[in-house]
Amino acid sequence: MKKIKLFIRGVVRYFGFAVLGSIIFGMFPGTSEVKADGTKVLKETYSNLVLIIPIILELIRWAFRCRNKIFEMVCNLAAYFPVRDTVLEDETFEIDPQPEPPSVCEEKPEAEPEREPEADPDPEPVPHPEEVARAIAAAKLEEEARKREADREYYTYKATELIMPMQILLDEIETSASASVFSKQYQELQEKANELVRYRDTYDVDISQTPIVQFETLTQNMGAAITGLIERSIRKATIHGRIKTDKLYDTLLDFERKFNIKSLMSDENKAIIRTLWDIVNSAKYQERDNIDRTKVYEVNGLFAKRKSELSGNPVMEKSLPSVDAMDGLDFEKWCADLLRKCGYQNVEITKGSGDQGTDIVAEKDGVRYAIQCKCYSSNLDNTPVQEITAGKTLYHCQVGAVMTNRYFTQGAKELAEANGILLWDRDNLQEMLDAVPV
Repeated sequence: MKKIKLFIRGVVRYFGFAVLGSIIFGMFPGTSEVKADGTKVLKETYSNLVLIIPIILELIRWAFRCRNKIFEMVCNLAAYFPVRDTVLEDETFEIDPQPEPPSVCEEKPEAEPEREPEADPDPEPVPHPEEVARAIAAAKLEEEARKREADREYYTYKATELIMPMQILLDEIETSASASVFSKQYQELQEKANELVRYRDTYDVDISQTPIVQFETLTQNMGAAITGLIERSIRKATIHGRIKTDKLYDTLLDFERKFNIKSLMSDENKAIIRTLWDIVNSAKYQERDNIDRTKVYEVNGLFAKRKSELSGNPVMEKSLPSVDAMDGLDFEKWCADLLRKCGYQNVEITKGSGDQGTDIVAEKDGVRYAIQCKCYSSNLDNTPVQEITAGKTLYHCQVGAVMTNRYFTQGAKELAEANGILLWDRDNLQEMLDAVPV
């Protein structure tokens, strides 16, 4: 089929060239001859060229396409006709005579005996097989040591990457007020701690600078950690100094649904939960929206801090998120305790009514302070500043101050500066807590 197409293409090309030639040469009349009678007769035309020109053009096209093969063919033909060297007249050439063949009668020379190769004067000693085995074993040990060192460096870096996430989880566990969050965070912390232990046991990684010690302490004192969780959960269910029955019910239900929390509980924790369930169910049966806080505080093992306050050895709450959940009275007691630990003397909480905004009176370095305490969920305006300005005069104090777990508005700051009132906001409270000895 391909050959037929090529043949048709060649025929069409030939006739195309013929038509083109006829058009071109048809413009030329050719040569003419005049006869005796005076008529002109065309003597020669170019019609023959019209037939020959296409063939010539086709040959030129073929030669151009096959120029490489033609060049190769010419080179091959030239190889059969070498160029003859020209000889100068003055040059003469001597032809070496052909050697005469040896005579049959001549004796053949005796072949020289083969010489044995001379021995090397300093031969290399051949190592003993045991030495080779020891060298191979030493190379393997060296390679394994390099690999162990590389693995140790890599997993040391991996261990440093776990320090920050573990520290964040530990901080969140200490401030968590939900059993679901506590359970999830402790599980993640346990996985990261197991990974650190694997690095230590398998790759000899030093994990002493990681939070693994805090995790082990948390695991050993899990009962106390869950007791703190229960305490924070109850504070979360407390609104305006009253424990809401429905919120405490949801909190206890969250503890019941988390089986890994129940598995971590000590017998004391379980007794606390059972007692709280009795209190909640009794309140629901009596259709009371609020629960008596005294009954909750009397639960055995709960709120160790309040027990220590009764015994005269108070434990300082140093977590501001936990402080945020306090009511007004608890916040005043906490502020008074903080002032005592910061070196203030004669710290007294004023009576609830008629105090003109003064909650605490304290002395330090011979200066008497009138202090107002505000535990709010939003920033304070200039109202507390106005109240303490009047209160410090009532209690014969030289300096007035406002303590809060939040911050102050710009108007409150300007009014306090005009009246010489000290403003202790959340940042100042954190500085005081950091200065309190452990």
